[in-house]
Amino acid sequence: MRTTKIAILVLASLAAPLCLAQLTPEQKEADFNVLAALYSKQYAPYEWKKQAFGFDMLRTGSWQERVRQSKDDLDFYEICVEYVASLQDSHASFSLPSDFGASLNIGLDIYDGKVLIEGINRTRLPLARFPFVNGDEVVSIDGVSAEQLLQDFAKYAVQGNPRSTRRMAAARIAFRPQRRMPHAPDVGESASVVIRRMSGVEETYTLPWTKTGTPLRVGPVPSPPRASAAVATSPPCSGRPE
Repeated sequence: MRTTKIAILVLASLAAPLCLAQLTPEQKEADFNVLAALYSKQYAPYEWKKQAFGFDMLRTGSWQERVRQSKDDLDFYEICVEYVASLQDSHASFSLPSDFGASLNIGLDIYDGKVLIEGINRTRLPLARFPFVNGDEVVSIDGVSAEQLLQDFAKYAVQGNPRSTRRMAAARIAFRPQRRMPHAPDVGESASVVIRRMSGVEETYTLPWTKTGTPLRVGPVPSPPRASAAVATSPPCSGRPE
């Protein structure tokens, strides 16, 4: 099966942090149509996915309506992420051209159905102030349970089977790259994390978010001019997703 990796390349992305305007509804709809067309032409397991998961990637009407109603560019990209994730294919993903990432400086994984700490950056989280250790359980972050976060983040973490997807989603809880999670820059300066120690006692810590890279905000992007009659009659070029 052909590996399919699709990234929407945003014009003027170098100036994105300074821009406040957004893509127009027409631009977002056009971009989404390009995304859907690429999969329509090049995604071989279409029939299998439709039968196995009930997802028909060619039925884009409801997706286009959501795109038109999206309030900003990042919400639009969230829809694109969800569309590709609906294929439930670890070889297919939607990526943004962003190097931004936010980390709580802990590593998380799932053991016996629980989200447990498996690594701690003690340079950022010294033991004297943050005495939790590997094996302690993350119960919630900013009032959202770990289980709910696993469900919400599954679309950013699609792997070959549900168990692997949940494990990757657990990692996304504490490290959020914008190339996979469009709204990653929306995290605050810190997060309130409830941790259940191995003794069973629950403790609440304020963990700082460590942010690196440049957030992608997008917009404004000029629409290309209409092609001339001469250009319009030229044969289309061929290509494939990277």
